[in-house]
Amino acid sequence: MRFKIFLFLLTTIFTETAVYAGDASVRGVIIDRATKETLPMATVQLFVGYESKPIAGMVTDTAGAFKFSSLEYDNYRLEISYVGYENRSILFSLSYAEN
Repeated sequence: MRFKIFLFLLTTIFTETAVYAGDASVRGVIIDRATKETLPMATVQLFVGYESKPIAGMVTDTAGAFKFSSLEYDNYRLEISYVGYENRSILFSLSYAEN
């Protein structure tokens, strides 16, 4: 049986009155697309673009959540893996948006 991971990705960019390098964050919850159950202890690695070496990595908490902070505005790739599931790769960009 073939399983897939669905990443519910919330990109949150924190900006204050001044914009500083490294003030962006990305967070999300890893869930099973079919059952809608969260996947605790999934491995999440963060890469800049198509680089081969991750800049950060973590294991999701008991609620399947993860968060990477102090990121530069740039293009990123998340690699998600979980035992019994296909690995998943997601490309995204963090950019500054004025209000």
